[in-house]
Amino acid sequence: SQGDTPRLWIDVVAHIVMGRDKRQYRFVQDTRFGRIVLAESHETAVIVDAVTDYVARRMIERERAMVVPSEPKAEVAEQPPRRSRIWPFVLGF
Repeated sequence: SQGDTPRLWIDVVAHIVMGRDKRQYRFVQDTRFGRIVLAESHETAVIVDAVTDYVARRMIERERAMVVPSEPKAEVAEQPPRRSRIWPFVLGF
């Protein structure tokens, strides 16, 4: 994206920032507590591996969030034996 420092956006909260010398790459994630540096290197292979791991982790989280848990089988609970309601009435009367 345009601006003071070039950035490559991976998703809404993660991007790669080039250093001032244009030889260092920093893979960061924005959180509500600030930025977290996920990877930093002069070599692109290290950053590519970090981005691949990040995207795979996010895809797994998304799949888990979208899975609807199956409903457990309704177990037939044994009902307590029904007592006659007439006897308490008769005895109380």
